[in-house]
Amino acid sequence: MKKLLLFLSICLIIGRLCASGNKSAVARIFSCPHLRGIVDMKVLLGQYVKKGQLLFKISTDYMQIGRAKCENSLWYYKEEYKRVKKLSKTHSKSVENLQEARRNLEHSIGSLKIRDLLINKWSQYYAPFDGIVTKINNYSGSGVASSSGNYNINNAILEVTKLEDYRKEEFKIGSPLAQVVTMLEGIVELKVSLGEKVKKDQLLFNINTAFYEIRKATQKANVEYNKARFERTKQLYEQNNGSLKHYQTAVYDYKNAVLKLKSIELLINRRSSYHSPFDGRVTDIIHYTGSYVFVGHKVLEVTKI
Repeated sequence: MKKLLLFLSICLIIGRLCASGNKSAVARIFSCPHLRGIVDMKVLLGQYVKKGQLLFKISTDYMQIGRAKCENSLWYYKEEYKRVKKLSKTHSKSVENLQEARRNLEHSIGSLKIRDLLINKWSQYYAPFDGIVTKINNYSGSGVASSSGNYNINNAILEVTKLEDYRKEEFKIGSPLAQVVTMLEGIVELKVSLGEKVKKDQLLFNINTAFYEIRKATQKANVEYNKARFERTKQLYEQNNGSLKHYQTAVYDYKNAVLKLKSIELLINRRSSYHSPFDGRVTDIIHYTGSYVFVGHKVLEVTKI
């Protein structure tokens, strides 16, 4: 009996190995969830791609504003470290103050490096082997589906099947189906109906920007306040009636306020409207007018006809 069980176990293991050996190599390409961007597709469904070929990019315009904020922080904490280091030599600042300034500087350096990594390395995705693009979920103009750690195959931007496996399995590629995902949270304003034929670049839906318009107006007031504060502080500093620290803090706050306003304007102008990537038909609607959606949620699907 024991010998029989051992034999059956070995057969089961061999069977699994054989099955895994026959499994087709399909690369499902997910984008980095920290990039709040729009897809820029560089390949077509059914296209042959070489290993290392660019498949798609994720826009970095929003991340570039975040990078500018990091640069502003790095400038500020560099200046702070120099001030504290100089004062520590005369015992006007403690060793603890110097260590804290050094920590803040290192953190700002690290934050900038992370932004550069995201922008320069993790915003572009390449074919891992020679193959065929057998599925595209998100076409140019769509946001990136939120994975939240759950790497469902439908959240992959696209799939590439290894060339020899594609030939072996004789895959049949269906009509292109585009999942249109929003990169702005808010209330959906649908412009199409289920089953409707749509043309390439036709408006599919908007995300209502009333909330962001209020934030924009508030931030404009904040920019004006920080600008006036900066100008006063600069004048006092140049007249030797203000400290270097207060002047540099005013510069830092004013630059940050301007960049925050730019990020809100970018969301309103470039993240609130979504269009059809090709001539097709609306084959599924997940969120209708009046529904609230979060960043990375699919609103509808368009199938090419």
